[in-house]
Amino acid sequence: MAEDESNLQFLAQNDLSMCTSSPLPVSAATASCSSLKRPASPTFDADVQDADTSSRKRFKASDPSVDDPDMQSNTTESKLEDDIALELECGCCSELVYKPVVVSPCQHFFCGSCCQLWIRNGGNTCPVCRSISTTALPSRPLQRIIDALLRNAPHKARAQREREQADEIYNTGSTLRFPSPREASPEPNVNISADYVRPCPHCSPNNPYGWTCPAPIPDPVSDLDHAWHVDDGIPSGHSQCGNCETYLALHAPSTSRCDFCFVSFCGVNVPQRCSAGGFLLVLCVVSIPLQHPQGFNDMGDLIQSPEVYDRFQSNTVEVEIMLDYLAEQEITPRHIYREAS
Repeated sequence: MAEDESNLQFLAQNDLSMCTSSPLPVSAATASCSSLKRPASPTFDADVQDADTSSRKRFKASDPSVDDPDMQSNTTESKLEDDIALELECGCCSELVYKPVVVSPCQHFFCGSCCQLWIRNGGNTCPVCRSISTTALPSRPLQRIIDALLRNAPHKARAQREREQADEIYNTGSTLRFPSPREASPEPNVNISADYVRPCPHCSPNNPYGWTCPAPIPDPVSDLDHAWHVDDGIPSGHSQCGNCETYLALHAPSTSRCDFCFVSFCGVNVPQRCSAGGFLLVLCVVSIPLQHPQGFNDMGDLIQSPEVYDRFQSNTVEVEIMLDYLAEQEITPRHIYREAS
C-alpha cells in the first residue's frame, strides 16, 4: 500500500514537471495542463443561462415595442404628424393654419381670417417679420399638405366653431391687399425754445384764410435771429386769443372781439379753428342775452365746479343753501349772467 502511494506521488511530480519544463510545443503543453483543471459545474452554466433569460424578459416587459413592429410604426407616424402640424402653425394664432394665404414678398403664411383681421386693424406689414407687404395670396400647395395631414390625423383639425368664424371673415380663394405705408411723422423740433413767439395763422404768405399780416411775426424755426422774444411783449398788430391763447392778427377778417368784455378771439366763425364759437360775439346789446360763462350751462355744472366751492371757501352748507334756492326759483347760470350784466 505504501508502495502504491509513493508511485502516485512520483507520477504527479513527473506530470507537473512536464507542464512547466516540457520541450513540447505550446499548444500541446497547454492542452496537457488544461486537462488537469477542474471542469465547471453544470449547475453554474444553468444559472448563467437563467440570468440572461430573465434580463431579456425584463427588457421586453419595459419596452413592449421591441418585438412589436406595428407599435414602432405607429409611434413614428405620430411623431411625423406632430412635426408637420408644428411646421404648419399660423404665425398669428399659433394653431394649424386654416385656408392659408402667403404674404408677398416675405412668403410667411397665415390663416386667411387672421391676415384679414390684421389688415382691417391697419396692419400694412407682415405680422411676423414686419417687412413692407403688398398682397397675401391663397396657397394651394399648403392646402394640399394640410388636407393630407388631416386625412391621417383628423384629431388635429380646428374646431367647428373656429372654422365657421373664420369663414365669416375671409372668403376662400380671395386675394388680400395690404394698405400703403403711412408717411412718417416729421421729427419734432426740440431745440426751439419756448421763449419765442410763434407766428399767427395769418403770418404765412400763402395761408388758407385769404389774408396776410402786414407785419408778420418771424418764425423762430426758420429765422431765429429775427424771432420775437416773449419778454418783448406782444408783437405789433397782434394779440392773444381769449380762449386758446394763440397769437392772432387784430385786423384779420376772421378775428372777433367781444363788445361786452373787449376780448379778442382768433376764429369764432372759422370751423375747427377755435373752440370759442359758443360765445356768439356780436354787438353788446344783442350778445348779452345769448352769452353765458363757459362751462356753466346748467345746475349740474354748478354742482361739479370747484370754483363755486372756492368762492364759498369750501363751505358746503352755504353752497347747498344756494343750490336749493336756485332750484326753487328755477334760476339757471345763464339767467344769473344776464342779471349781472
